[in-house]
Amino acid sequence: MSNSGSSKVWPFLLGVFCAWDAYEDWMRQYYTNKYTPWSLPSENDRIFDESDVSLIVPTIDFDESVKRCFRVWLTNKPLEIIFVTTVDLEKSLRVLIADVDPGSTNIKFLTVEHVNKRDQLIKGVNESSGRILALVDDDAFWKSDMTLLNLLAPFQDDDVGLVGGPIKSYIPEHRRRPEIITHWEVAAFRMRERRDGGMKCAFAADGGINFCVSGVTMLLRSEILRDSEFQDAFSKETWMGKRTNSGDDSFITRWVLFYHQLDHHMHRLNAGLLDYQNGNMPMNPGIRPKKWKLAIQHTAAAVVETSLRSDSGFSSQLKRWYRSGLRLRLTCLLFEPGWHAMRIQTPYMARKMVEGMLTPILSWVRLIAQLKSFKAAPRLASVIFLFNTYLYLKDIAGFFQKFPWCKRKWWAVVLMDRLYFFSDIYCWLTLGEESWETRPHTNKDFSNTTDLGASSAVKKSWITTPDVDEHSLGSKQAADYFSSPSRVGFTEPHNPENFMRGASSDVMRGAASSAVTDDSTNSLLCDAFKPDVSGRAQRIPEESSVNRLGDFRRKLTTSDITRNITNEHDNGSVYQLQTATYGEPIDWTVSDG
Repeated sequence: MSNSGSSKVWPFLLGVFCAWDAYEDWMRQYYTNKYTPWSLPSENDRIFDESDVSLIVPTIDFDESVKRCFRVWLTNKPLEIIFVTTVDLEKSLRVLIADVDPGSTNIKFLTVEHVNKRDQLIKGVNESSGRILALVDDDAFWKSDMTLLNLLAPFQDDDVGLVGGPIKSYIPEHRRRPEIITHWEVAAFRMRERRDGGMKCAFAADGGINFCVSGVTMLLRSEILRDSEFQDAFSKETWMGKRTNSGDDSFITRWVLFYHQLDHHMHRLNAGLLDYQNGNMPMNPGIRPKKWKLAIQHTAAAVVETSLRSDSGFSSQLKRWYRSGLRLRLTCLLFEPGWHAMRIQTPYMARKMVEGMLTPILSWVRLIAQLKSFKAAPRLASVIFLFNTYLYLKDIAGFFQKFPWCKRKWWAVVLMDRLYFFSDIYCWLTLGEESWETRPHTNKDFSNTTDLGASSAVKKSWITTPDVDEHSLGSKQAADYFSSPSRVGFTEPHNPENFMRGASSDVMRGAASSAVTDDSTNSLLCDAFKPDVSGRAQRIPEESSVNRLGDFRRKLTTSDITRNITNEHDNGSVYQLQTATYGEPIDWTVSDG
C-alpha cells in the first residue's frame, strides 16, 4: 500500500469507530428510556406470593455474612430456605445460624459428597416444594423485605420463566473510607456499576440480556429446573473434556432463552410419541417445547447486593467471569442456538456477542488507527482524541461524585476500564481451565462423577434403559405397578417429592439401575413414570441414577451377577426384570398368568 493510501485509511478507520460510538450511545439511551419495570400486582391479583418460593443456597467457605443475608431473606417470608453444603461443613453452618429465628419459614440442610455448585443446586431443586425456585448465592444481601415480591411480579406473565434484578456491590459502611477501601474493591465496584447500566438497554432491545441473569439471585419456575433433560444437560456440561463447575447462571440463561429452538431434546420425542400412541398423528413428528422468556425487574426494591473481594482474590474471580463470558458467546453463536437462530430471536444480544468476540482485535486496531492518524491527519486525530478524553473524564468524574471514597484509588478505575486490551487475549489462551481459585474446595477434578446429591451407593451407577412395550403393558398397569418402589428393593429412600414432572402419563418408561455399595451388596433399583393428580407424568427420582430417557448404551458396574425379580400384580400379570453382565442390555419381559 502506498504512503498516500495508508494516510487515508487510518483516519477513515478512526472516523468509523467514532461514528459507531455515537450510534451505540444513541441506541443505549433509546432502549434504556424504553425500559419499563413490572408493577406490583394487588394481593388479590397475585399469581405467586412469597409462600410459593423455595430459596436454594449452595454454600461452602461461608462466614458471618451468611447469617446477615439469612436474616434479610427471612424478612421476605419465603416458603423454605434450603442450604446445600458438604457433610464436613453442615454442622458448622447449623451452628452459625442457630440463633436466628426462622419464623414460619422451613429451613433444610442438605449435603453432597463433592463440592460442585451445579450438583448442589440440583440437590436443592429436587428437595424443594415451591412453585417458584430462587437460586441464591450465600453472600446475596437483599435490600428490603419487598425484594421477593418485586422479583415475583414478572411471573404474572405466563410465558416468563426466569427473572433477575439489578446486582449491586455491598461495601460495609466502615470500609467506605478512602484510607481503608482497597484498590481491588474499587476495581470490582467499578465493573459492577458499569454492567448494571446495560441491563435495561439489553432487555428493552429484544428481551435478552447484556451477559446473563446473575446467579447471585435468580428466580425460575420450578418446572424448568425440575425437568429431567435440563438436569441431565446442566450436570453433565463439559468444556474441552472437563466437567463444568462454573457458569451455572450463563447455562440457565441460555437454556431459558433458546432451548425451544434446539432439535435434540426429548420433549419433542415424548410429546410426539404420545400423539402417535393415541392415534392423533399418522407418524411421530414431535413438537417444540414451550418458549420461555426472561424478565429483568430493574427497580430499587429488587436490588440485590453481593460482597466484594478486598484482596487479590478478585483477579481470580475476574478471570473466571471473563472465561465464562467467552464460553457463553462461543456456545450461543456457534452451537446453541447458533448465530442465525439467535439473530432472529434476540438480534441486539446477538450483535453485542459478536462485538464481544471481536473486542481483542478491534481494540488494538482502534489504538493503532489513533496513533497512525496523528501522523496522517494530526488535526483530526487530535480533535477525536481530546473529545474522547473529555467524555471519559466526564464519566469517571460522575462515578467519583457518586462514590467519593473511591477517588483516591482512581488508577484502579482506569485499569479496570481498559482491562479488555489484555483480558480477552488471556481468556482465549486459558479457555480450557476450570479452576475456581477463590473457592479452593472446588478445584478438585470431579469430571467423572455423576453426583447429583445421591449417596455413594448410587453415585457410581450406570444404567441400561429399555423401552416399555406399550402394546403388551398398559400404561395404567405400569403406573400402578411402579408406583410401589418397595417391590424392587430400593437402597435409597423413595421420596415422591423428588419426582420431576415430565411427559404425559400415557408415555410409560421402565428403567433399571444396578447400584454398587461394596462387593457384598448389589441391589436392583427400578422405577418408572407414574401419573400425578394433574394427569401429567412424574419422572423417576435422581436416586435411581436415571438421568436421560432413551440412553440405552450405558455401562453396568454391577458385579458378575444375573438376577431375576418377579412380582405378581393384583390382576395376575407378572413383570420380570433381568439384569445382565457388564453392559449387556437388560431384558424386560411381560407375561400374563
